[in-house]
Amino acid sequence: MLNICDNNLLEAVFKKYKPEIVFHAAASKHVDLVEDNPFFAIKNNIIGTFNVLKLSNKNIVNYLVNVSTDKAANPINIMGMTKRCGEIITNIFAKTFKKKFTSVRFGNVIGSSGSFFQILNDQITSGGPITIRNKNATRYFMTIKDAANLVLNSLYLNNCGDVCILEMGKPINILEITKKLLSENNLSIKSKNNPNGDIKIIYTGLLKGEKLHEELFSKNKIIFNTSNKLVKREVIEYKNYDKLKKFINNLELVLKKNNYIILKKFLKTFIKVK
Repeated sequence: MLNICDNNLLEAVFKKYKPEIVFHAAASKHVDLVEDNPFFAIKNNIIGTFNVLKLSNKNIVNYLVNVSTDKAANPINIMGMTKRCGEIITNIFAKTFKKKFTSVRFGNVIGSSGSFFQILNDQITSGGPITIRNKNATRYFMTIKDAANLVLNSLYLNNCGDVCILEMGKPINILEITKKLLSENNLSIKSKNNPNGDIKIIYTGLLKGEKLHEELFSKNKIIFNTSNKLVKREVIEYKNYDKLKKFINNLELVLKKNNYIILKKFLKTFIKVK
């Protein structure tokens, strides 16, 4: 177990193992947990990412892939904002130091820890109830194989610091996929109209900071095709390294104020979210 916010310990690992390729997936990733612990998550997702990029650059890592999320596209919550900052930081190091560093943006990975399908399967197995945030909510899904292929393909698809995004088709309605899975298991929904049904569905409402519909691409950004027809590349507007160092220094000062509103505004300014 390694805390990427501990720069000295992280540096010792780089010196010992001398990695040539780094896959950076360490992050606080659940929207509700991040909203409840924003100061820790910001340190982990932003300062931790800066540490990984800085030491990768210093130790002459050949390739680095920063694993991001669709929540970084037009972010409205702290988690999405921190991951967008990670994409920008990766871009700055790639452009400034001419490094083969890039980011990949994931949707929901089927079968991953804490994923929708894992929770849904557990709820069905235990006899319910099934909890759904909103009957209109939609999400993008990808398999573990898709996720692994995207990470590996990004090593040669894009080496200019931009974001690689898998074409995942149309977003899927959470309620409809739940109904389909129940039907495939010969189970029916218990409701007022069907009191003898097998499993009840409860609508819990969106969590704090949660979107009704996720997005894959940022608004008003340039999108290019890549040599892989299933992967797009979103261009990040370049910021220079001096601005990044100033941002990190000021971020540590803002964190000490322990003020959520000021901190969120500070992140919005860096990533230019209106």
